[in-house]
Amino acid sequence: MKTLPWLLTVLTSCAALAQDNIGFERGTFEGWTLSYGNVHENGFVTLFRNERAGTLNMGHKITSAADGPDPRVGIATVAAGSSYSARIGNSSTGSYYDKISTTFVATQEKSLFQYKFAVVLQDPGHPTFKQPAFSILVQIDGEKAPCGFYEVAAGRGIPGFKEKSNLIYRDWTTGSIDLRQYIGKKITISIRAQDCTEGGHWGYAYFDAELIKSEIRTGVYCQEDSTIILKAPDGFAAYEWFNGQKTNQIKTKFNKNSAVFVKVKPFSSLDENCEIRFEFNPATDVQVVSYPFTACEGDILKLSGQTIRATKSETTYVRIPRAGYCDSIVTVHLKVNSRGLLNQKLTICEGDVVKVGSRTYNKSGVYSDTLKRINQCDSIVNTTLMVVALTRYAAKVTMCEEETYMLGDTAIKHGGVYTRRIKRANLCDSVTTIDLSVRLLPRIGISKSICQGDSLMVGNTALKKSGVHLVGVKRPRDCDSLVTVHLTVFEPLPDKEFIKKTQYSLMLGDSVLLTGKPNVAGDFSYDWLPTVGCINCPDIMVKPLDDITYTITYNKGTSCERSIPIKVTVKPCPFFFPDVFTPNGDKQNDTFKVFCGCLERIEQFIVFNRWGEPIHSGKDMSVDTPLWDGMYEDKIAADGPYSFLIGLRYLNGKTDKKRGTVYLMR
Repeated sequence: MKTLPWLLTVLTSCAALAQDNIGFERGTFEGWTLSYGNVHENGFVTLFRNERAGTLNMGHKITSAADGPDPRVGIATVAAGSSYSARIGNSSTGSYYDKISTTFVATQEKSLFQYKFAVVLQDPGHPTFKQPAFSILVQIDGEKAPCGFYEVAAGRGIPGFKEKSNLIYRDWTTGSIDLRQYIGKKITISIRAQDCTEGGHWGYAYFDAELIKSEIRTGVYCQEDSTIILKAPDGFAAYEWFNGQKTNQIKTKFNKNSAVFVKVKPFSSLDENCEIRFEFNPATDVQVVSYPFTACEGDILKLSGQTIRATKSETTYVRIPRAGYCDSIVTVHLKVNSRGLLNQKLTICEGDVVKVGSRTYNKSGVYSDTLKRINQCDSIVNTTLMVVALTRYAAKVTMCEEETYMLGDTAIKHGGVYTRRIKRANLCDSVTTIDLSVRLLPRIGISKSICQGDSLMVGNTALKKSGVHLVGVKRPRDCDSLVTVHLTVFEPLPDKEFIKKTQYSLMLGDSVLLTGKPNVAGDFSYDWLPTVGCINCPDIMVKPLDDITYTITYNKGTSCERSIPIKVTVKPCPFFFPDVFTPNGDKQNDTFKVFCGCLERIEQFIVFNRWGEPIHSGKDMSVDTPLWDGMYEDKIAADGPYSFLIGLRYLNGKTDKKRGTVYLMR
């Protein structure tokens, strides 16, 4: 859109002078002076002392809509229509007052000072001169201005105030000071909020202000009109127009020969006697301008809010409203130059883009773009775009471990879901998604031994050397197997005898070491039958109970295997008993016992006297058990020889009976 900047100067009123920060529009206290001090009373008079520049305990704060309502009485913390306001004072106690002030020079454009305030005060019930309070003071060159002072101290029944518990508060109220008779003079504004003089109660207020022109606004009268809308400044308690109407805005027939005015009064609780009168003096000048303009076809011309579309060369008339002035009539002599035009149809693949000027497109549709050209009218490019979707393919694939799957130019060795864009000559690419599963190869571990010169076939692989071999074995229609072979290659065994001994003998109950280690050098494996609990041992310790033949096999399971029998003969152990025992209680040789190192049990024992009569017997006794203590019928038997019969069970389970004679001597 093109703009005619010179028309804004010709057709509208001059821009208003820049406003200062009197209404805190910048969100700061810039232009204001902040101070605080102590409040006292003396002789029924409130005194303000020790004024210092700055702020104390957040006694000055800029408020915005984001702060929400007042937390104690719920009124807004920002005046209606404003972005920012100021809070003077706080809810802390301590006999302090907080104050803001500013000074400016009254001008025709700043001839009405309007302010808005809201007040929150605690009411402790002190005398008035001790109560929390709020005041506004306007001074002209240092003197209090007429209608320029408002002050209120906490109390009950104050006009304009509401009560809540021990609080009194006043919602936002507007006041005005007419400065037209003080043009060029220095105006000073001071706003103060104070605690009670006793130091235990507080008060604070919200404040906002603006400087505007003292006038009836928005009224326009032109030669061709007779009805106008007149609007007085907002913020007054009462309005009375020249024709008796009571609203702040009226619509009326206008006679330029009659006086047009409005009288306004402030709110009664400020000072209703401070009446202000505003006069209306309309402008009736008419501005007529003629302007030649060259545009490109389709351009939009903006003339102070009104638009003209450049479709053809022509002369047109535009009426432009002016606030406070009669409308202007603009004659526009318009010359329209045509634009370049290009219509194109394009086809692309999904994911590709088409760039037209500075814009890119990747979806089917019809697009129109204006391309800038230097010193020429822009060109129009109309593009009909068709986007061809990519071919999409998805599959589940299974491969064996250690294989590689090629997805386009990507080599994949691990299971997972993979998506790749595959290039295709003269066609749109395809997007392929593969759900790849990898089957683990069966793994088998075996241990084998062979004779030197032999070989072990694992699949199609012949193994001949000792060591650990990893061999892949092909399987039809299935993944290969991985076989780990622990292979031992033995030296061939000699044909002649090569161990030291093949015959052993021992007493029943004894042990013997069978030596199977050969006399020749080399690595061998050993296996004994019957098994003895030792794996691959060349020598074994045995304790047989009967004659037995052990067989040692060298390199079992190989082509060089050899077995040798080793015979072990078991001899009975000797049987011994004493010839004499003396059961006299001296704890030496008091009982009769037999001695044999290979007995398991004594199954029977009988003692006979010289006439062959049994006088003592026992059954199933342990080997260490005394067989006879020499007693017969509770007395020690007479000295002399005694015969006995003993039944024995050996460790190998065999039994025997022996007879003998022992001499009893007391």
